[in-house]
Amino acid sequence: MLSPHESLGIALIAFYVPIVPAAIRLMYRNGQIRPRLAWWPLIPFSLIRIAGGPVTIALEQYSSPDHDYLLSGMGLYSAAILLLNVGAVPLIIATLGFVRIILLDNYTSPSRARILTGLMRGALAIAICLLVAGGAISSFDTPFEIYLSRTLTFVGYVVFAAMHVVLIAFMGFYWRRKKDTLLPSSRIVLRGGLLAAPFLIIRTVFGLLEVALQDSASSPFNPVTGNAVAFALMALLPEYVVVLAHLYTGFSIAPDRGVVAREGVEEEELETVTQEAAKNVLHFITLST
Repeated sequence: MLSPHESLGIALIAFYVPIVPAAIRLMYRNGQIRPRLAWWPLIPFSLIRIAGGPVTIALEQYSSPDHDYLLSGMGLYSAAILLLNVGAVPLIIATLGFVRIILLDNYTSPSRARILTGLMRGALAIAICLLVAGGAISSFDTPFEIYLSRTLTFVGYVVFAAMHVVLIAFMGFYWRRKKDTLLPSSRIVLRGGLLAAPFLIIRTVFGLLEVALQDSASSPFNPVTGNAVAFALMALLPEYVVVLAHLYTGFSIAPDRGVVAREGVEEEELETVTQEAAKNVLHFITLST
C-alpha cells in the first residue's frame, strides 16, 4: 500500500504534467511584449514540482521502515528538501511580474518599476541563496550544521515573506486608489494577483512553521518527514490554486494587453493636436500678412 507521501508524489506528477504545456502556451501567447516576468516562471515551477514527485517517491521507497531519512538517503533527502522548499519561489517572481505589468503598461515613466524590480530582484536573489544553502546542508546531522541549516532557511523565508507583503501592499493600494485609472487588462492582472495572494501567504506560513519547528522530530510541517495532509493542504494545494489563478489571468487578457491599441490612440491624439497647432500657426501668419 502506498504511503501518504508516495501518494503526494504521484499527485504532483499527475496534476502538473498538464500544467506544463498550458504554461508554455501562455508564455508563447503573452510573451510577445514585455514584461514577460509574469508568465515564464510558471514553466520552471511546474517542472520543479514534476521533478519533486519521483524524488519524493524514491525517498519513501529507499528509506528504512522507521523513516530515518538522514541515515538512509541523505542525497534524496537533500534533493527533496531543495525541490519542495525552492519550488514556491517562481510564484513570487510571477507576482512581481504582475506588478511590473501594472506599472509599465499604465505609466510613461518606468522609473518606479525599475526601482521596485531592482530591489525585489536583489531580495529574491538573497532569499533563493539562503533557501538553497539551508537545504543543501540539511542532510548533515552535526549540531552546528543543523543550526546553520535552520537559520539560513528561516531567514530566507522571512525575506520571502517580506517581499510578498510589499507586493500585496502595493497591489492593494492600486486596487483601492487607482483601479479606475488602469487599463482593463491591468485591472484583470491586479485582481488575479490579489485573489492568489492569500493562498501564497498560506504557503509562506507553512515554510516558516517548517523551519521554526525543525528541531522537533515530530514536527508536522516537514515536507518530507512530517504530516502529509498538512503539507498537501498548506503547501501543495495553495500553490496549485496560485498557478491556476495565474493561468486564468493570463488567458483572460489580450496578448498585447491593450497596450498597442492605447499607444495607437495616443499617437492619433498627438497627430490631431499637432495638426491643429499647425493650422493655428498658419492662420496666425495669414492674419499677420
